[in-house]
Amino acid sequence: QIIDAIDIKADPCVDFFAYACGKWKKDTQIPRDISAVNRFTEAANTRDQNMA
Repeated sequence: QIIDAIDIKADPCVDFFAYACGKWKKDTQIPRDISAVNRFTEAANTRDQNMA
């Protein structure tokens, strides 16, 4: 999953965050009723869905 988040078009020497997380940021939508989404909340949501 970490590799899926990398934006290879970004230069890590210029903007490391854009390189390391740019694709995740572009691909992730934050629902209106949630104030933030990150890898931890995604993992918790997946866990909760699998247990239901």
